This record gives sequence, C-alpha cells and structure tokens, in this order.
Amino acid sequence: IVEKALNFKAENYMPEIAVDKEDEIKAEKFLKESKIDKYACIVPATTNKLKEWKIENFEKIIEFISKKYKNYKILLIGGENDMAKIEKLKRENCILAINLNLRVLYEILKKSSLVIANDGGVMHLAWLSGTRTIALWGPINLKLMKPLKNSIILHHKTECYPCHTEKCRRKISCIDLITIEEVEREIGRVIRGGKFTPTPRTFYKLEA
Repeated sequence: IVEKALNFKAENYMPEIAVDKEDEIKAEKFLKESKIDKYACIVPATTNKLKEWKIENFEKIIEFISKKYKNYKILLIGGENDMAKIEKLKRENCILAINLNLRVLYEILKKSSLVIANDGGVMHLAWLSGTRTIALWGPINLKLMKPLKNSIILHHKTECYPCHTEKCRRKISCIDLITIEEVEREIGRVIRGGKFTPTPRTFYKLEA
C-alpha cells in the first residue's frame, strides 16, 4: 500500500535500528570494562508474566553454560524493575547490563554469540541485530509477533493458543512446557557453530 501510494519499490522490508559511532564506542567501552570477549545474553524478565519462563529454569541454563562453555561470560539484561530476578541469577561469570540505552544495547546484542530471551522487546532487538536468538514463546500469536530471521522459536502449542488473558487457566502454562533440555540442545547447536536454520525449525507442538 505504501509503495503504491508513494510510487516506489522497497528493496528491504526489514526494520532497522539506527546507531551512530558514539553508540558503538559506548558498547565497546562497556564490554572492555566488563572484560568480556565471548559471551551469551540472557533476558529473563518481561512485562507479561504469562510470557515469562521460570527464573529457576534460567538458573539451570546459566549452570549449563558455565560448566559446558567455561570460556563464555553471561550478560544478564534487564531494567531496574527486573533487578530482583537478575540478582537471583547472578553468578561469578555473569555481568549485569541494566537500563542500557537501546541503541547501545543493540550493539552489544549484535556482538554476542547467542541471545536467550522471553518474547519481548529485547528479543526482537536481538534478532534485528543479526545475532542468533533462542526465543522462548508463550501464548501470543506467532503469526502476529514472531521474529522474522536469525531465530529459533521454542513453543508448545496448546488447545487454548493463542490467548491474551491475564491469568492462565491451565495447570501448566504453555511457556512452562518448554523444557530445560530443549533450550540446552539449541544452545549447543548455536555455540558449536553448526548449521543454523531459523524459524520455524524448532517448533514443539503439544495438544493438551
């Protein structure tokens, strides 16, 4: 519609984040001061509890990365409201990235080996940056909001999907059906540098 109205042909439909040299310098400074080389990013919180994987699961994932990939640091990303959860996850090899400028965060995500995130703003920023992203997906309609590239979506489809309710009526919500083993398997594939086939290669379906 826009092309027709303005009489032009778009060459690239993908959204982009505009950054400048100052943003790049700030990102490099943060990484240098934090003594980070290889690193994975974890985004444990969202504004919608139904889209949030349990904090205990993220603890297991951090333990897995720490033991199996000892040369990797883990960047814990969030805002001030997420501090209680992030502090619970903090380990010796973890670095906190709190309330970063979005453009600087974009540059940091771009340089990471992997991002593991709930469905949310930072997850979308991650795949936009070109970084391989493991998206932990809950009740929101994938057709409307899914990552468009660079992503593996882990999702269990239930009989009530999609939904936008404030309280889940199931004993186990769809986000909690994602297992630690599923996430660990995808981490291994990404870090080992094997063939990466984006969405929807990994799509777990469960009819409840």
